Amino acid sequence: MKGNLLIVDDEPMLTDSLKFIFRHTCENIFIAGNGLDAIAIIDQHKVHCVLTDFQMPSMSGLELFKTVRKSHDSLPFIFFTGHESESILHDLKEFRNFEVIAKPSLDKLQEQVKRFTGHTY
Repeated sequence: MKGNLLIVDDEPMLTDSLKFIFRHTCENIFIAGNGLDAIAIIDQHKVHCVLTDFQMPSMSGLELFKTVRKSHDSLPFIFFTGHESESILHDLKEFRNFEVIAKPSLDKLQEQVKRFTGHTY
């Protein structure tokens, strides 16, 4: 069974590439350019995993995570970012069911998306 993935990033070339990479891993792939659009997608569709950057316009990945966790406390998040910092990791320590993966580690990213979306072969 394949789950649905939401990719949230303000770089269209990256979201297009990630959508291509996961096209066989996930049932549906939704794309949002910022956190506000991501919340609208989560409210309208069943999402099994959110793959997001930390730094984006309108709402950061961390703000998105904290907002979504108020109503979807077990929705897995993968932070795929080039802007990892100790303060961000400190803000996340009280939460569960997330991963932080530094760009461009695609092998680990693919492994986590498969895990969180319930992909089976």
